[in-house]
Amino acid sequence: MSNNRGSITKGTEVRTERKEAFIQRHFSYKECTQFIPLDGSTNAQNRCCCGEKKFHHFVSENYRTNVQKWSPDLIETIGPTNAYGVIDFYSGAHQLNKSAEGLLGAVNASNAWIISHGLQCDLTKIVSDAISRSEINSFGNDRELQKIVCIGITPWGYIRNRSDLVHSVCYRSPQPQTQYRINNTNSKMGPLSLNTNHTHYILCDNGIRNNFIGSGVNQFRMKFESLLSASPKKGGCGIPVVLLIIGGGYSTLEIAAQRLQHGVPIVICGSTGGIADILEKALQFRNSNKALKGLCQEQANQIYSMLQNLLIEEAEEVTQEYSAEKGFELIQTILSNEDFVSFFNPDCIISNNSLDRTILFSLIKCMSTNPIDQLMVALKFGRIDVVNRQMFEDNCFSIRTSVNRAIELVIIEL
Repeated sequence: MSNNRGSITKGTEVRTERKEAFIQRHFSYKECTQFIPLDGSTNAQNRCCCGEKKFHHFVSENYRTNVQKWSPDLIETIGPTNAYGVIDFYSGAHQLNKSAEGLLGAVNASNAWIISHGLQCDLTKIVSDAISRSEINSFGNDRELQKIVCIGITPWGYIRNRSDLVHSVCYRSPQPQTQYRINNTNSKMGPLSLNTNHTHYILCDNGIRNNFIGSGVNQFRMKFESLLSASPKKGGCGIPVVLLIIGGGYSTLEIAAQRLQHGVPIVICGSTGGIADILEKALQFRNSNKALKGLCQEQANQIYSMLQNLLIEEAEEVTQEYSAEKGFELIQTILSNEDFVSFFNPDCIISNNSLDRTILFSLIKCMSTNPIDQLMVALKFGRIDVVNRQMFEDNCFSIRTSVNRAIELVIIEL
C-alpha cells in the first residue's frame, strides 16, 4: 500500500491521469453526421431531425449524399468524451462584475476617465456599484481619496423625469442645484433614470423623444471622443481613447465598427454576453483559419444565428435598419481591422493577465509604430512592464538602443 501511494503529490497526479484515461477510454461523445431538415427545407437555420442546427453537425468520412430520410444510425461515435472534470458554475452577472472590477483597476492605475451613456441600465448599474465599493474601500486610507471621473453622455429625450432637471426662470443661484427623482424601473421601451455615480453629464438634445437610437447621442459621442484623442496640433487634447465592450447590444456593434474606422482600438471582455460573445466567437473562428481570409460557410451560419438570437432578445429596441445581414457586414469590418482589436478573458489564469494591461497594450500597438511614442504612453500609465514584455519580444537591438536614449532624456529632464 505504501509503495503504491508514493509521495502525496505524485500519487495525486498519477490518480488524476488514471482517472482521465479511464474516462476517455470508457466514455465517448456522439454527433449527427447528416443534416436532414424537419420541414424538408435546406435552409441552414432550420433544425435537423436530430434537433440540432446544421453548423453543429459533424462531417463524417462516410458522408452519404443520397440520404433522403433521417434515421438514428446517422448518429455516430466521434471520439473520446471531451466533457468531464470539475464544474465551476458561474453566471453572466459574475463575468460582468469581474469585468467591472477590472475596469476600475485600470482607471485607478492610469487616472483614466470612464465615459458611458449615464443611464440606469444593467451594465451601468454594475459599474456604478463597483465604483461605490471602490470609493468605500478607499475611504480612510492614508493616501488621498481620488474621485473616479465618470462622464455620462446622455440623450436628453431619453431621461426619465427630465423635467426635474429644468430650472425655473427666476432661479438666481450662482451654483444652481436641483433635486432629481430616481426611478429604478428598467424598461426597454421607455426612458431611464440617470445613474447616480457619474460625476458629470453632457445632455444631448436633437429634439427626438423616447428613442435612444434616434437621439444622435452615439454620433455626438464619437465626435467628442475624436476631439479628446486628436493631437493638440489638430485642435484636440491628445488623450488616448479605448472602447471597452462588456456585453452590449446590436448598437454596440455599430459603434465598434465606427470607432475602428476612426483608429480607436477596442477591447472585448469575453463571456460577458451580448455582442461581446458574438465578437469573441467570430475572432476565434478568424484565428482558427486565417488562410481562408474569412469565415467558412458553417462558421458564418453560426454567427448569423447568434445575431438573429440577439435581435430577437432586443425585439422591443431594434429598428428596421437592424438585421443579421448588416450585423454580419459590421463584424467583417471589425475582423478586417483585427490589429486594433484586443481580447480580455476575466477568468484567464495567466499571471500577467489584467484588464489595465490589456487596455494599455491595445493603445501601444495601435497609436504608433515608433517605440519612443509607445514608451511615453507606457510611462504615463506607469506600466513599463508592458513595454518589456510586448515591445521587446523580438529582442531588437535598435529598438532597445532608441528606448535607452529616450529614458536617458527623461532622467535628465527630471
